[in-house]
Amino acid sequence: MKKNVGGIDKYIRIFAGCILVFVGYREEALWATLLGAILFFTGWYGWCGLYSLLGKTTCKNSPQ
Repeated sequence: MKKNVGGIDKYIRIFAGCILVFVGYREEALWATLLGAILFFTGWYGWCGLYSLLGKTTCKNSPQ
């Protein structure tokens, strides 16, 4: 897997993912928990499947 998530995008995904997991757990909203987990892990690993399908990247040193 080639990294395609970088910079501020990575940190926003991790932060938003943590918030959504917390809210989803507290409110018993499975959709929020799952969306939060997806955002967190795409930020943590630096790879997004949707970006890969679209050929997009937010990494500075990667060709678009």
